[in-house]
Amino acid sequence: MSIPTSYTESTLATFMHAALGDVAVVLGYANPATYAETINDTLLAYGTDDISTISGQAGILKLRTLAKVFAWQKAVGDLSTRFHFSADGGNYDRQQMFENAKKTLDSLEIAAMAYDPAYSVVITKSRYKNDPYTYVPLDERTK
Repeated sequence: MSIPTSYTESTLATFMHAALGDVAVVLGYANPATYAETINDTLLAYGTDDISTISGQAGILKLRTLAKVFAWQKAVGDLSTRFHFSADGGNYDRQQMFENAKKTLDSLEIAAMAYDPAYSVVITKSRYKNDPYTYVPLDERTK
């Protein structure tokens, strides 16, 4: 199987549908038009309004990563209306689908942080005066 070198809105919708797997089926996402606004959000996050301008391995990887995030955001939003209910002597828990989708979205958002131009990590050394676990050298201790 070869790696895609370009996408159209239609092929990106197909990718999003495949990324959601059974969740897309449960939610009834059968029509590619279901993903139209999700594709718009993906392209806005990517920083383009023309999907045909995205190329190269790094560009395709960024597009696919962002597409998964936005597809799962849509699914989580739609699953948030699902609930736990009892009927005919049985218990039905649709909330579990929402919780699992939310966990998937959380991990995808972490992976997508690399593509956020505002994302940065700052590490600083700090010492809290009243931290009981901090080792204080003998010469710095006060009596």
